[in-house]
Amino acid sequence: MSDNILFHLNNKFAIGYDSLQWMLMRVSKNEKTGGNNYGPKSFVRSTKQILQRCMDEAGCEPDQAGLREFQALSDTFKQWRAVK
Repeated sequence: MSDNILFHLNNKFAIGYDSLQWMLMRVSKNEKTGGNNYGPKSFVRSTKQILQRCMDEAGCEPDQAGLREFQALSDTFKQWRAVK
């Protein structure tokens, strides 16, 4: 699922997507390949505000680069999808 990663929020979380929604993804190391595994934690089809709440509930504090990327997202998934 790593091909649908928009950006990393920090070294433990990333924002991903599919055709229906954004996903808050937990990042973990794959011991066999040395790459990353991405496991969905939350699914958000509505607003960036709800995505922020999911991040808060998961204890996700974005680093500076992740925060800039998050702030640049459209306010709703529908708006973001229309541009993408």
